[in-house]
Amino acid sequence: MKRIIIIGGGVAGLASATFLADKGFEIILFESAPKLGGRCYSFFNEKNGCFIDNGKHLIAGWYHNFRKFLELTGSADNFTFQKKFNVSFLNEKNKTDKIYLSSNPFGFLFSFLRSDIFSKSDLIPFYRLLKKIKNENLRINKFPASEFIKELGFSENTINLFWKPVSISIFNTRLENVGTGIFTEVLKRGFDSKGNYLLGYPKTDSYNAFIKNTESFLQRHSVLIKKNCSVKRINFSEGNITDIVTEDSNIVYADYFILAIPFYAYKNVFSENICKKHFSMLQNLKTSSIINFHLFLKEKVPSVLMEYRKEMLGFHNSLLQWLFVNSDKHINISISGASEISYKNSALIDIEKNTLFDIVLNNLKLYIKSLDRNDIADYIVIKEKRATYIQDSGSIDLRKFNGKLSSNMFIAGDWTKTYLPSTLESAALSAKICTDKIINFCK
Repeated sequence: MKRIIIIGGGVAGLASATFLADKGFEIILFESAPKLGGRCYSFFNEKNGCFIDNGKHLIAGWYHNFRKFLELTGSADNFTFQKKFNVSFLNEKNKTDKIYLSSNPFGFLFSFLRSDIFSKSDLIPFYRLLKKIKNENLRINKFPASEFIKELGFSENTINLFWKPVSISIFNTRLENVGTGIFTEVLKRGFDSKGNYLLGYPKTDSYNAFIKNTESFLQRHSVLIKKNCSVKRINFSEGNITDIVTEDSNIVYADYFILAIPFYAYKNVFSENICKKHFSMLQNLKTSSIINFHLFLKEKVPSVLMEYRKEMLGFHNSLLQWLFVNSDKHINISISGASEISYKNSALIDIEKNTLFDIVLNNLKLYIKSLDRNDIADYIVIKEKRATYIQDSGSIDLRKFNGKLSSNMFIAGDWTKTYLPSTLESAALSAKICTDKIINFCK
């Protein structure tokens, strides 16, 4: 059986190892960190006696490759899906706006009349949008999604209260930074078949939801997992990888290699000549950040929030974006695109954590008036400065990799040419592309 080396233990690397292990390949997986999961990780917080996520990682019905990965590792039951799509938002009047959607085009359009946000005037723009994503191939359209939405005729109210939150939650950046091609591709997949648009929530933290099961699955399939082991150099000869050298100077050989590392890490493992030849354009990909706040309350979470225990709650016209109730004393608030948000002349991501806590609490109190600083027993602030890449129009040409670079080297990662934003599905799809090529070569 052929030996495969996988460099990187994030979702793309873990999915690659899972898909190949399921077919009986000999696999060695190298991960430089002491944990698996990459940018989707959890850690145990002894003070509060629970695992803490670096962010809430939701999935959708159209995440077919990631869901296949979950099924193989025995993790599918750790996610629960909505039966009907709905998202709730708190507004400044301490009332809740609800959005309901349907996958049937007519049901989708008229379901907006049930919403507190949309009006009848929004029906025609939605019809135009559905018609375009169904009948036109917009994949390589570089036009900004913000202009695309305006041209369809959506009202300013709908853009502010619906499309902007959609952009932040899916693309981790402002609507102005998203290319129309990738924007419409996501919508197309969401409405491609019944159930694709429904959201799936992890029942627990990421480690217990799927990372622990994945590691157990790989160990049962004799995959050698080497954590805390960086790859120092990848050696090329005549266009192919010959071997890798680890930081402790071990030389390791394999038949095929999958590189599942972030796009900014290639300069660390290849020679300067190789980087200039194959990876120089990656320096132009931009990243976006996410800040996650974990608040632990002395008493139970306010009752106004507990009814959203099994869903996400958004904020209209607020610095805050999404709130999740993790337990009766633990809430999680996320702010995406934090490097693009200014607060008193500083990017939010650059503000020190104690000040960030004050900012979040003051904003939260505008919506939950019963909440007070004395109610907070503890808090944790997690900054992910390079959480995702920005899916602007320029990224289309930069994301040229789609599986194979040489006859025995394959590139995986959520930043590769999947025509998807930086999501769990994009990572799993890139893994599927790479592993299918290897499996076909070995038939």
